Amino acid sequence: AKFEPEDRIQFSFSLKDGSRTIPYLLVGRILRSEPLDKKPGEYENRVQFTTIDTESRENIIKYIFEEQRKIRKRTLN
Repeated sequence: AKFEPEDRIQFSFSLKDGSRTIPYLLVGRILRSEPLDKKPGEYENRVQFTTIDTESRENIIKYIFEEQRKIRKRTLN
């Protein structure tokens, strides 16, 4: 969906952490919303979390780093 900068949104998602799945319900502020070149009607939205506890932030950062490592490993092989 297209949003305007400064729009406030509430969103939910889940991330896997080993054998468990952790649900998140967060509030954020839209920083940027840009249409995707190869997917008409779809947008890339950049969000700043405005309501997030330290544990959730650390778990999300850990997940992102792990996914980046997996991607790098695949591209090197």
